[in-house]
This record gives sequence, structure tokens and C-alpha cells, in this order.
Amino acid sequence: QASHTHRAPRIYRRQGTGMAAGLLTSVLLTNDLLDASRIEHMIWGGFACGGLLLSVHGLLGQSARQTGGRTAKVFVELQRKSFHMIGGCIICSVYHYGIKFGVMAPAFDPNHLNSPTEANPADRPLDAGIVFIAACLAVWMLEASRILIPAVQRWYLGSFKGLIREKEMRKAAGVAYFLPGALAAMLAAPSNIAILGILFLSIGDAASSLGTAAGMVSIGSSSRKVEGSIGCFAVCILLGMYAGLPAGGARTAGG
Repeated sequence: QASHTHRAPRIYRRQGTGMAAGLLTSVLLTNDLLDASRIEHMIWGGFACGGLLLSVHGLLGQSARQTGGRTAKVFVELQRKSFHMIGGCIICSVYHYGIKFGVMAPAFDPNHLNSPTEANPADRPLDAGIVFIAACLAVWMLEASRILIPAVQRWYLGSFKGLIREKEMRKAAGVAYFLPGALAAMLAAPSNIAILGILFLSIGDAASSLGTAAGMVSIGSSSRKVEGSIGCFAVCILLGMYAGLPAGGARTAGG
């Protein structure tokens, strides 16, 4: 009997901890934290910024390459990061509007075990997690084919000239890591919060790369520049505040 009286409090403590964690998750991880209309504004703003960078590169890129130096580096990054930004916004728009119009179910759904299931499976929306897992697999297959098959490598380099870094010639390109990162955000948080994280990665990383290409103050012995880090941090704070986060929350999320 004595042993039972000692075990019971531990069981109750575990249950209480689990209930508290679940309550905390439900309070903190909610789409109500962010303004959905502003999420849409940021997605379309990202498309516009990416298109603008691409236009600037198309107009001035040739003369910038002839100039050389830091200017040429900036314009190389303009081309890469414009596609990076547009690609990230495509992922965000597919996820956001797929959920909005009932085509997809959110990848993050802590209450899915308690939700009723439709009698006809055909009536169920697509699971966004499965959709983006399939997209990751397709990208990985393409990257593997590019690395292992010379003909695919030639086609890839001819089609996406200027977008592949020298170090990515014999290993997976950034998209092979970007998509799983976006999927992880979708699985870890409600859709609006996940999309904000993906926008941080898309737009903030573009600011970081452009700041690094134009910057002069190195971070230690790495090729990173202080200007790139400041640019990324500033852009992420602005995005977070525009989406509806308080200033302190935006600083934390952006960091």
C-alpha cells in the first residue's frame, strides 16, 4: 500500500505535465497569432520583389559582369536569389491557397485523431504533408539523376545556367534542402506560422546573400559578412511585425 501511495503522485504529475504541455501548445501555436490577409500580402510581395530583382538583373546584369568586382558578385546573387524568393513564394502560395480553398488539409493538425472522418475518402482534401513529401522525393530524384547521369547534368546546367554554384556541381543544390526545411515548418506549426517561417527563409536569406555579396566586414574567417546578417535580421523582424507579431516576438522569431 505504501508503494502505491508513492507512485500515484508521479503518475498524476506526468498526466498534469502532458495536459499543461498540450494546453501551452494549443495557446502558442495558433493561426490567430498572425493576420491571414497580411500573410497573403507578404506572399504576393515576395513574388513582386523576386520579379523586380530578376528584371534588374536582366537589364543591368551584363554590364555588371563586365565591371567585375563586388558589383558583379551582387548581380550574380540577384539572379539566384530572385529565383530563390519566387520559389519560396510558390511553396507558400500552394500551401496557403490549397488550405484556403479546401484542396489541402494542413500538415500540422494536433486534433486530427479526434476529428470526424468523411464517409467517402474521395471527399477528403489532400494531406499537405504527403503532397510536399512527394515533391521532396521528386526533387531528390532529379538531383540524384543530375549528379549521376552526365546527360541530365548537361541539360540541367543548360536550362538553369547561372543558378548553380560551383560547389553544387557535384552535390545536391540548395532546393534539395529548402523543400525539406519548408516541410518541417509545415509539420511543426499551424499554416500561417509555417508560411511566415518559409518567408523568413526565402526573403531573409535573399537579403543575407545580397548583403554578403556587397558587404565588407567579414565574420571571423568565414566568407559571411556582417552586412548580410544585419540585412537578414532586419528583414525578418519587419516581416514578423507586419504579419502581426509584437516587436519583441518579431525580434525573437527573426533571430
